[in-house]
Amino acid sequence: MRRVVFLLGVFALSACSGGGVATPAPPQGPCAPNVTDTQAKLISPPAGATGVSPTIGSITFSYGLEESASTVFYQLTANDGSPPIQLGDYPVHDDVVVISPGVASLAIPPLKSATTYSVTGFNINMVHIVCFRSVTVKLGSFTTS
Repeated sequence: MRRVVFLLGVFALSACSGGGVATPAPPQGPCAPNVTDTQAKLISPPAGATGVSPTIGSITFSYGLEESASTVFYQLTANDGSPPIQLGDYPVHDDVVVISPGVASLAIPPLKSATTYSVTGFNINMVHIVCFRSVTVKLGSFTTS
């Protein structure tokens, strides 16, 4: 009986000792802050435009941060509460085309008539990368005819 109690005690102590491999802490230091691309804006149609054809087929926008064209997902959000329309991300999909440095075009599907759409962009969730910089892009909105 003493042997069983002794073995249980040894087992309990070894279980609480936390053995295994230690995981090093991520490196400390300055990380790039999360940012909003304040230079990003709709060019065509311009932000605030009304009477835009629901079959416009693409939007053109300017951006100030390279991440705004290269690592951001875009979406159109209608003011009627319907789910956002997910748009492509460059360079994974072919629907974002960089026209010139700081200017890109994004293919969009046919839209609803008489609806206001806000165009936004954001990075994918990459929290596993130490010091990942999150970028938000608010291009503006337009209203279809």
